[in-house]
Amino acid sequence: MSQDLSTQIWQSLAWFLLEKGVPMTQDLLDPKIDIVFKMLFSDEDSESMLVRLLNCVVCHEPPIVSAKVLNPKIPLQAHDDKGTILDILAELDDGRLVNVEMQMANRRDTRARALYHWARIFSGQLRRGRRYAYSGLKTSYAIFFLNYLEFREMKEALLLHTLHITHAHQAHLILPYLKLHFIELPQLFNSNWHGITEQKGLAMWSKFLLNPTDKTLQEALMSDPELAKAKEKLKKISASEEKRQLARMREKALLDWNSLQVDAREEGRQEGLAEGKQLGIEQGRHEGIREAQIQFLRHLLVSRRYSVQELHDLTQAPLELIEELLKQSLHPSKDQS
Repeated sequence: MSQDLSTQIWQSLAWFLLEKGVPMTQDLLDPKIDIVFKMLFSDEDSESMLVRLLNCVVCHEPPIVSAKVLNPKIPLQAHDDKGTILDILAELDDGRLVNVEMQMANRRDTRARALYHWARIFSGQLRRGRRYAYSGLKTSYAIFFLNYLEFREMKEALLLHTLHITHAHQAHLILPYLKLHFIELPQLFNSNWHGITEQKGLAMWSKFLLNPTDKTLQEALMSDPELAKAKEKLKKISASEEKRQLARMREKALLDWNSLQVDAREEGRQEGLAEGKQLGIEQGRHEGIREAQIQFLRHLLVSRRYSVQELHDLTQAPLELIEELLKQSLHPSKDQS
């Protein structure tokens, strides 16, 4: 069975359960749903938990003492707007900035999006009101918790992937400002991953995010008070029917979004194969996929829910293409269907 087909089957089942109001877990909400993740770590009383989690990720950096979340509020329509990114942006005690995001499903543009988000927060330090010279710019981090394997080309099974800029001829860190961290949660199930001592804390937090009811977490809950605090807070969030409903709606919106992506890829594949009979299979496939992407962009433009920049951020489609499609939607030609 192909990955896209199995994804569709799972999404259809999950959508049915969500429609019927059946929680995806028997007791606690799934912290891998981005809205639950943000509820868990963005409140003022969650600061010590967030600091502990971040220190487990950036273990080779100067210890983090405090982390003030700069975007604690959840947008009003976030629960049913699949395009909304529910990240956590925090300023650390020494002025460093960190952006944390939970990715439930593979959007196939993770690395580019991570770099874009890092560039956004790094350049944001020069915004009006913070009169930094370039010499005053602080290191910025983009941290992604992934519910899928992103770095499949790596021969070694790693839980944490840290990317930064080094010299091309020497393994020496040249620019300390850029730090990208990716945590591949499914690696905990990989028999080839044995973990390392310094990642024990991160492994326990990752296991909690994967399955907060995992019985093997008992020892970690006793030794890490912040992890125990996180589980208690998740219990309180899960006890709120209002928050459970928000989580269900958000999960359904994300499933719908992922289904659209799968459908677009399949439509492009089918059109590409058909055209391939005359133009060549590979050329037809690429053109079919591009046409499906264009039709998808046209649909979003017609909905008038997104600006050109928002569509670019959301889909990573070229700005020139989106602007041209917008012109076509406003002034359709006679032969345009």
